[in-house]
Amino acid sequence: LLPGGERWKNYKINSGLPQNHIYRLIDDGENVWASSINGGLVKFAPAQDRWISIPQQKGLGNKYIYSMISAPDGLWLGTAGGVNFYSIEHHTWDEAVCTDGFTDYCVYAVTLDDGKLWFGTAFGLFRRDLSTGQQEVFTKNHGLPHDEVTALLHKDDTLWIATKTGLSKLKLN
Repeated sequence: LLPGGERWKNYKINSGLPQNHIYRLIDDGENVWASSINGGLVKFAPAQDRWISIPQQKGLGNKYIYSMISAPDGLWLGTAGGVNFYSIEHHTWDEAVCTDGFTDYCVYAVTLDDGKLWFGTAFGLFRRDLSTGQQEVFTKNHGLPHDEVTALLHKDDTLWIATKTGLSKLKLN
């Protein structure tokens, strides 16, 4: 029992989760989403008090999802095989994004900034312009403490970049 008599409610495979190893949780303002290691993406259905798996056919490039962010039109996912995009409105994967993957590397972190998707991998920080497809990579040679980028935080006009051996900040404007 928790203080006030509240009880824990645990969710596992028998509650709709594809795996018990949950890696990330996000709230897009309407839904709670979870990613699991080797299980893909799930959405919470409050009316049923269950998790609903999102089908992976024709889309999700890798079932190991390390990072997620909500965007106005869907979810950007960092996976063990690159970047994937799930359209919430259409309930579909963007096959072009998922096929390209934006990179074949493990993507540990993703964030958006004014039409640009930033993602951190073991081989550097990538920035992709979503309208042109132009992509750049930033590494230790460009001033990062380490090539392995483990987390990103976009706050105001600053991008915070966590690496294996230190932290950087980048002024975006």
